Amino acid sequence: MSDVIDIYDAQTGIWSTQSLSSPRAILSLLAVDQRVLFAGGAGSGYVPQATVDVYDELNGGWLPPMELSLARFDMGATVVGNVLYFAGGNTGG
Repeated sequence: MSDVIDIYDAQTGIWSTQSLSSPRAILSLLAVDQRVLFAGGAGSGYVPQATVDVYDELNGGWLPPMELSLARFDMGATVVGNVLYFAGGNTGG
């Protein structure tokens, strides 16, 4: 379980890191436009999480965390146009 995000800039060949709002495993992620969303995941003790952290590459910073409708991990995720979908997953129940 980790909160570390490794970021590779293909133009410069430089690695950097950022941190999620909380350590999580088995989270889902998607990229749309200049944003990367890190959704759900399992926290300590594999407790499902609802947090969605959004990194805005254009501004080089984090937007305020959001919440999924249901805490879960190991979800399916896809993007169609500018709409992101997160479905299924494990609610720990």
